[in-house]
Amino acid sequence: MSLPANSNDNKRRNSHDDSDTSDGDERPVRGKQPGNPKQHRRIEERRRKFEQKLLEELKSLVSSVQFGQTTAKLTQLNVLQIAKDLIEEIDTRNGNQQLLPSYLTAEEDQFLNFEVNNTFMFSVTIQDGIFRILNVNDSIERILDFKPEQWIDQDFLSFVHPNDAHLVRNQILSLFHQPAQKHTIKCQLARSDGSYAPILINGIVKKLDQQYRPVANNELGYLAFIGIAHLPLIDKYKEENVLLHKKPNIQVFLCRCSVNNWKIFLVDNSVTTLLSASFEQFSNRSVLEFINANDQAEVERALINACSTSSDDFITCQFIHAPIGIITMVLEIHPMMNTKRPDMSFVELRFTNVNDFIQNSPDAGDLSVLSNDLTLFK
Repeated sequence: MSLPANSNDNKRRNSHDDSDTSDGDERPVRGKQPGNPKQHRRIEERRRKFEQKLLEELKSLVSSVQFGQTTAKLTQLNVLQIAKDLIEEIDTRNGNQQLLPSYLTAEEDQFLNFEVNNTFMFSVTIQDGIFRILNVNDSIERILDFKPEQWIDQDFLSFVHPNDAHLVRNQILSLFHQPAQKHTIKCQLARSDGSYAPILINGIVKKLDQQYRPVANNELGYLAFIGIAHLPLIDKYKEENVLLHKKPNIQVFLCRCSVNNWKIFLVDNSVTTLLSASFEQFSNRSVLEFINANDQAEVERALINACSTSSDDFITCQFIHAPIGIITMVLEIHPMMNTKRPDMSFVELRFTNVNDFIQNSPDAGDLSVLSNDLTLFK
């Protein structure tokens, strides 16, 4: 088969045209990137290695959660799908109830309040004149150094200080004649070492079934006193126990608040050392209420900026605490922003006495940004 006479000329012409087009600046070849190709390859190689490292870490996490081992064979799509399902499960584990601003369900928040507020719950019934303890939660071990099994089935009055036993007995008996009537009992309860701790007990009498669950008055069950025992952070308790968890010589206040109104919903008493800094004093109040009026606007700007940029920040301000007065504090702002569920975002605030902050700072260089602020308070 013969080619047309001008076919070679056409080929040469087309080849020449293509080369002219590819070399021109006005019409670069599609798919090529400007710059050094070797540098581009190195950047792309580092990106792929970093991406692979993150995927391997994610694979290890989801494998241990889903299969109980970290060596499961999963493709990248499998890993991402499992991670997505697990995150959705976290966000929806509370059913139709709205999560609290702390990312916690109501049950988790209740448990956390027990932990950080030095509280334990117990239930007592009366059998043959004995105040028999039906149940007590594990928090008692940290507060009174008793294991739950050392309390269960024992006479509650045997743990009450002899000077308080008669009064406590009469108060609980009166509640059995007035079910659903709330009452606060002040007494001293024994520790395992034989000493006594001052306790506040908020209690109520309820009808329970055999699984210790409340039932209606017309259902089968028995009356029991349900008490929530709170150990106040008095000076003696601080001296004996606070060294195990925090530094009592440093003035610190740690809380969490909502990002829309700055209202405090949690005070971390495992860190806080301010005198008489009870949760009730701060609960559901804007943190700005405890800032000197001259500093409120600047603190609010810092909060808004930290939350909008999702970055940590710190600022000096004057903190108002009634038992002490006005304290110059360094406020560390740590926003916890949830982009998927903005309603669950919150900000963690740590106030530290400015002198304690300087003395305990691991890096003195970090304090240079505070130098101008600190001169205002000298």
